[in-house]
Amino acid sequence: MANWKFTDQYLKTFEALGSSVLDLLVFSDHTIAGTGFTGTLDLTPGGSSLTMLSQLLNTNSLTFSGTIEESATKLSISLQSVGIFSLQNIPVIGDHIKSVDISLVNETLSSEEIPDIDDFLLTVVMEYKGKEKTITGTFVTDVPRALGSFSLVGTFDNLGIDLSDMDFLLPHGSAFATYFPSDNAFIKSIHPEGAQFDLLEVDLSLFVNQKGGVLQFEVSDLGITVGIVDIPIYKNALFLSPLAVSIHFFDLQSLNDSLWAIDATLALYPPASQTNPPTGVPDFSFKVGMTLPIGSAPFSINGTFDNVDNLPVSAMLLDMFGSGSSVGAEVDNIIISEFNFGATAAPVGGAIQSFYIDLGLASQFGLFKTQQFDIAELTLSVRYQSS
Repeated sequence: MANWKFTDQYLKTFEALGSSVLDLLVFSDHTIAGTGFTGTLDLTPGGSSLTMLSQLLNTNSLTFSGTIEESATKLSISLQSVGIFSLQNIPVIGDHIKSVDISLVNETLSSEEIPDIDDFLLTVVMEYKGKEKTITGTFVTDVPRALGSFSLVGTFDNLGIDLSDMDFLLPHGSAFATYFPSDNAFIKSIHPEGAQFDLLEVDLSLFVNQKGGVLQFEVSDLGITVGIVDIPIYKNALFLSPLAVSIHFFDLQSLNDSLWAIDATLALYPPASQTNPPTGVPDFSFKVGMTLPIGSAPFSINGTFDNVDNLPVSAMLLDMFGSGSSVGAEVDNIIISEFNFGATAAPVGGAIQSFYIDLGLASQFGLFKTQQFDIAELTLSVRYQSS
């Protein structure tokens, strides 16, 4: 069937698809056999609103294959583009692109108004072959569907790198080490001379415009993050991972406008994951970021506590000290639901310009408790702003 959309067939049962990206996708042909799907996505102006994707990939159509699983209450769609496509010469990584793929994942329940999952993603794999090592990274972003800003965030295989290995990301043959704060006392303490970092992330923020029917790209921010991962702090329970330095360049022509920061995450793992390096995901984590002053920009620091599963203090003690650890039943049952802070200070003199603290606790505290009444949650927030 020409000009077919998923909503033509499934919208009646799954009304949430009307607010899904699937309602934008028009297939010039398709085949459904059992749970298998193949189809050709039309990228031309008459076929869909994805003309920017057409220009990015230099093609008018994409072939997809994958699966569709349908029950009376749930629809699951997983599709992957077929073939390797060219990509417009995106700054910084354009000369090193190895492959480009588009994926579509949707999960929708008949009882809901919006899909649970509605991902339409562009994945770009880059590969840079240096003199001594090959650096491979994977960049993922939502498929851009309009001119303007979009970003590509790349993660990399953990391999030891020297600062000079990052030179390929900068223009004009510039040396990355020139912009790295090697003389900072804190950096010296975590990065002895001759030690290697892991390349953790490259964040490329772009502004896309069109001139004469041709896409034009301007880099608004290039962020490069290098650091050390899986540093054991206490046995195999508490790790510092990563301890990282991020450098952001806002003007790739002159490289004069830059900013650097220190990022660190303390992660506490459950007993089953306490190996070196740890496995699985942590029960608790605390992220700290510091932006160092450059010029008139202020010093800033912020911290964010993460307790996704709302585990109580007793779980934290178990992770740290093992079974039998306790500070009393009333405290054990308290849940730290929030602990965030932040502050800024003047670059000269260090006068505090602003700060905030948010602390949230949840449990049955027993304060003022009667048969009908108890305090289930306490939240403390403090804010300060200098005049």
